[in-house]
Amino acid sequence: MSSRSLTWNQAVYKQACTDAIEAQHNTTKRPKTYHIAMAEPSIQKHGDVTVKIRNDSGHTISLVSIKVWKGHNHAEPFLTIKNGDVGEITIDASQAALVFNIEHDDGISWVLVWNTPIGPIGKVFTHIVKQPVDWDRIRNENDVLGKSDHEVVKFGYKAGIKYDPNLVSSSATIYAYIEKFILPN
Repeated sequence: MSSRSLTWNQAVYKQACTDAIEAQHNTTKRPKTYHIAMAEPSIQKHGDVTVKIRNDSGHTISLVSIKVWKGHNHAEPFLTIKNGDVGEITIDASQAALVFNIEHDDGISWVLVWNTPIGPIGKVFTHIVKQPVDWDRIRNENDVLGKSDHEVVKFGYKAGIKYDPNLVSSSATIYAYIEKFILPN
């Protein structure tokens, strides 16, 4: 490779290596100082996260809140899924949460949380709450307790969530469900 086809950093690096080899053979030569500019690392953009939601709760569930920590929320916070149906929402966010209210069940909400960096490592967490959502607490629980899948049983419901990375592209799919849960006698 000729020095004309080298980038400035490559040329400086090549010269520094040549000088270092010469300095090994000539101990009287003072070493030179070289300044190599490091390129900014390229940050790969995270793609869309598609959340597929199955509702077997016995009630209609309604999306009432979207919280995005990393990414952008261009989705409309309007999604209603009737009992027995499957719904879907796509969000350009690698770290976010959705809150669904369970209709006719006295203030119970279902929370879906994810942190899905590009690649196979992602954390998801689900929670069923009866009070207003504490975003800091929910985010912290996902950081500490989240894993590639998670289940919870609370207030007569069982909910689960699973992260499915798409290793071919920068998008990911999250599968979530909520169902009525009756303790066996």
